[in-house]
Order: sequence, then C-alpha cells, then structure tokens
Amino acid sequence: MNQIIVLSEGYSKYEEQEPKPDAPMLANCTCTLIKGPDCNVIVDTMTPWDGDLLLQQGDDGSTAG
Repeated sequence: MNQIIVLSEGYSKYEEQEPKPDAPMLANCTCTLIKGPDCNVIVDTMTPWDGDLLLQQGDDGSTAG
C-alpha cells in the first residue's frame, strides 16, 4: 500500500500587511512524497532554493524507507 507524506505545505500570501491590488505575493507549492513498496515519488519539488529543506526532510528519519 502507498503512503502519502506532505513534506512542505504550500502557501500564497501578500508580502505586505495591507496590500494594494497590484501588490507582490509570495507563493510556494506543496511538496508531497508518495512512498510505495517498489519506489518513492516526490510530487512537485518546490523551487531551486528549497533543496536543503527536502534534504532535511529525508534526514529526519520520517521518510526513510
């Protein structure tokens, strides 16, 4: 049976407390690990700057297979 683990929850928010209609936003996607008996799949690996976060998730033992 497959196991689904959310490695990082996505978000979308304004940079400012009281944004104007054209205010910039911060956003990132949800990164999910699907662990199966024969293979593991990461769905949406986030941004190039999030590599350390993914490695930390793997090092904490919760995703070890």
